[in-house]
Amino acid sequence: SIYREKKNYINNTIQNLYKTKSLNTKLDIYVHIGDYNKTSNDSQYDMANYINDNLKNKINILETRFPEYDDLLSDKNIFKNVKDGVKDKKRQYWKSKANLDYYFGMTKLLKKTNPETVLFLEDDQKAITGWDLEILKNTEIMKTKENACHTKMSPLGTCAYLYNTKKMNIFAEFLYKNYQSLPTDWLMNDFIRKNPLIVLKPQKYVFEHEGEISSLPGKKQMRKVFK
Repeated sequence: SIYREKKNYINNTIQNLYKTKSLNTKLDIYVHIGDYNKTSNDSQYDMANYINDNLKNKINILETRFPEYDDLLSDKNIFKNVKDGVKDKKRQYWKSKANLDYYFGMTKLLKKTNPETVLFLEDDQKAITGWDLEILKNTEIMKTKENACHTKMSPLGTCAYLYNTKKMNIFAEFLYKNYQSLPTDWLMNDFIRKNPLIVLKPQKYVFEHEGEISSLPGKKQMRKVFK
């Protein structure tokens, strides 16, 4: 989750997950918050302010603060590749940080828990009713495919990936080594090509992108609604 100017999506997403799941499904939710520019002295961006009080006992918070990014996001280290036409310094910084946020989120999650699969979900998503049953179906399929990396549960970018956690860990390290080179979804395609892995096709998508405000000021958001 990234705090947008005057907008915070994560609470709606968590509430929606509970509202649309099946009654007997238990959720184990970890929220990674990566706000490199924010400090604990800035109450507006305090980690506790992300999550509503009625949801705090339902989730686990993982956070990445300034010292952990260290020199990784300095001008000399940010996004260097302009193959996708991005020459603006702010956008290059934003893309570099997005890769590092994924890296920190994945590695910190796997230090806390180690299930067979993980649904890695961006914070501005809307689930359809019964999304959890579809996740369980795809988890069972993934167990039979040792070379499966993930299944896309949303048609847009990296909004919702169901990961084989063994491959997720390897991808996190790949992200860290290449965070300056390509956008996250391009790096995933590169990762799949360079390793004997496959992406499983879901029977149906269960998440759609609802965010109208990007964490990059001025960026036009793409939206994908089910038909």
